[in-house]
Amino acid sequence: MTAPEGYTQTQTQNMPPEMMQLLNSLMSSLNQGGAASGIDYLTKLAQGDEDIFKQIEAPAYQQLEQGLAKTANRFSGVGAQDSSAFQNQLGGQVSQMATDLASQRNQLQTGAIDKLMNFSERMLGQKPYEYGLQEDQSFDWQEMIKILGPIIAAIATKNPAALGAVPQGSTQTNTGALPAR
Repeated sequence: MTAPEGYTQTQTQNMPPEMMQLLNSLMSSLNQGGAASGIDYLTKLAQGDEDIFKQIEAPAYQQLEQGLAKTANRFSGVGAQDSSAFQNQLGGQVSQMATDLASQRNQLQTGAIDKLMNFSERMLGQKPYEYGLQEDQSFDWQEMIKILGPIIAAIATKNPAALGAVPQGSTQTNTGALPAR
């Protein structure tokens, strides 16, 4: 955006340097994939991505297999693998695992959504800079020379009377040292 004629665009930093450094570091890591991969992971969790959940649930399935094998060994030792007790025991273990995994999925999805929402709110609420327009101040050197000329002459000649020669249209200040005319 270009500033209109007679104005200059301004940028004022709203954050202390430490916060700016932290924000710049975060933005840099987002661009390089550091935090972006974390955000991507949270997004996949929030969306219920099956591949992510398969990775998370893999240890639980291994534990279930080990538990089922132990149960089968116990019942095979007494020749009762065809019994309803064996079937009920296996069904109970599978049902318990399914319930636990569903609860864990729900907690992970809810947590991921909360983290993404909090992150979004914090990032959207940040205003590292305030932008504005400032009217250009033109400096009139000729007017300055008209004002300073007699003062410089008075100092150079050590003649305070020369101060009375301040040009018309200029303002003359009474400093108390010299009487105002």
